Amino acid sequence: MKQRHIHGNLRPVLPRLVLLVLILAAAVAMYGFGCNNEGDGSPGDHRTGTIEIDGTPDHLNVPWGLVDGDWIGHWEGNGDRIFTDMRPMRYTIAWEQLPGYTMQGASEETLDLFADSTVVFVQVYVAD
Repeated sequence: MKQRHIHGNLRPVLPRLVLLVLILAAAVAMYGFGCNNEGDGSPGDHRTGTIEIDGTPDHLNVPWGLVDGDWIGHWEGNGDRIFTDMRPMRYTIAWEQLPGYTMQGASEETLDLFADSTVVFVQVYVAD
């Protein structure tokens, strides 16, 4: 049976490399890999919330735009929608005008989403 030998130049570096890999693995386990920890969470905390968008009446398929508090995340759509796994932060929705209808609420609304909770943006359109 043939034995493998570690090249002489690598032998002094190997213990340091193993230690570095173990430290990196521990850091990933403790703090989460690629986890954005903004909001009320702690390092490694992955709690999120849900955002519901409800334009009424449903048959109008009302257009809207949603933006997060960092102005990085932006979503556009029509009609009702549910977003899950959203980061806890402030979100703002802008409802669009529809010809022949009047909005009963403000055309823009801002709500704070907290971990493990749900916010609902509602807009009612009434025919003129």
